[in-house]
Amino acid sequence: MAFLLYGMILGRMDLQNVSLRRRVMGGAIAVAVAAESVSWILTETVAGSLHSVPRSDIAFLFGTQPMPPIPLYILAGAGTATIVITDCLELCEYVSNEDLLQPLVATGQMALSLYVAHVLLGMGALEAIGRLEDQSPPFAMASALTSSVLSIGFSYLWLRRYSRSPLEQVMRTLTDRELWS
Repeated sequence: MAFLLYGMILGRMDLQNVSLRRRVMGGAIAVAVAAESVSWILTETVAGSLHSVPRSDIAFLFGTQPMPPIPLYILAGAGTATIVITDCLELCEYVSNEDLLQPLVATGQMALSLYVAHVLLGMGALEAIGRLEDQSPPFAMASALTSSVLSIGFSYLWLRRYSRSPLEQVMRTLTDRELWS
């Protein structure tokens, strides 16, 4: 819920304004660095003073892992996501060929469907082969890049044929006022 609300706030900002966008990016960098730093300091301090408590329990309380989604994770995640968004908008200022950006635009238009697909299909596939947890950084990076490339390609091809993605169409239908009047 926190990410949804933050996304709504961010989406209402005029990030086409270069000055505002760069201030938002600077704030996002500060928030992400602060959250990660506080996490590290708390984890190391508590782990150093409470030798009887397993480090994994301490990291669970003060870490920035997605589970559990504690405030430090939310701050680090929102900050990092904002950095990526503002960097992409900066990049758009320098790319004159809109055809190069169209696959990314299509991916953004299918965010809900892609999120659900990444949880059900991507994480489901990793769970089925026993590779969802405790993997090496190279494996995690390869999985993320594979998922991203497949998502971008699928989105681009889907929206060339259909006007909306599957779940976005369902949501639009469910929220159509004329349908429920």
